[in-house]
Amino acid sequence: MDALTQAVKLDASHAESHALLATLYGMKISDNMLSAVWLGPRVQREQKLAFANGAKNPRVQYLLGMSQFYTAMRTASRREALTNLLAAEKIFEAEAKTAAAPLDPRWGHDSCLTFIGLSYEKLGQHTAAAEYFRKTLVMHPQDGLAQAALKRVTKSEK
Repeated sequence: MDALTQAVKLDASHAESHALLATLYGMKISDNMLSAVWLGPRVQREQKLAFANGAKNPRVQYLLGMSQFYTAMRTASRREALTNLLAAEKIFEAEAKTAAAPLDPRWGHDSCLTFIGLSYEKLGQHTAAAEYFRKTLVMHPQDGLAQAALKRVTKSEK
């Protein structure tokens, strides 16, 4: 968190750093819901800055969806996180069709698919969840989170 805080001090428009901070704050909230009182505004501020500076960046969309995933307590919030993750998936797919410059980051697509699956799972849509876990495993066969989740949702389908 210190490195990301320093990064946004050096470049206030670095969208991925803002998105990563929002995600980390969201993860802290999911560990302790009482922390939402003081961390919630930080999540929202970082999300707003990330989106303002990188709305067409798939990693920004993915990280925003992931931070929403970690803080979502209600069905509507879970659906909103899923919507952002699905938007990220489309941007990742478009990005994959273009050549990367030497310093362009190209991480996050497989993890985004995992979190789409986790979102569907939380919404009780196990068939859709399983589909996304399988997509993840095609891209990254060693993804332990997707492997465990696929077992969980296919077991509950039976």
